[in-house]
Amino acid sequence: MKLHILEKSWQEIVKIIVFSFFIPGLSEEIVFRVLFLPHPTENPSLKTQIIWMIITSVAFIIYHPFQGLTWNPGGREVFINPNFLILAALLGVICTIAYLISGSIWLSVIIHWLAVVIWIVLLDGFAKFNPPFALHFVFNFLVGDNHFSRV
Repeated sequence: MKLHILEKSWQEIVKIIVFSFFIPGLSEEIVFRVLFLPHPTENPSLKTQIIWMIITSVAFIIYHPFQGLTWNPGGREVFINPNFLILAALLGVICTIAYLISGSIWLSVIIHWLAVVIWIVLLDGFAKFNPPFALHFVFNFLVGDNHFSRV
């Protein structure tokens, strides 16, 4: 991968950074870590943790192509790409381990958020969507930016 800094105004980049914290960072971590996994204070056995880690990882991987085939068709090509799915699986496992070790959603949210921001802002992830950043309609609704388009 080559470094490719997103060619947007600093205001738009800040909006992407902030938005990405909530979607997908916080929203996906609530679903795939907090709702699926036993909290460490429940003292789950290692076997239970591994079983739930596998279940949540598989669900996290399946979720992305499902998203691209349903409500986010602009991301279809990205979300069915085997390389993306391998990286999503790795991210999911890392976030799961972070949650199970720390017992806090915030560590996994920050890891997820940073991975997304680095991919979108520094590694040309933005350009991989068709239209770019396929969730732009949600972004526009949340921040009122009606001119958010590819440069």
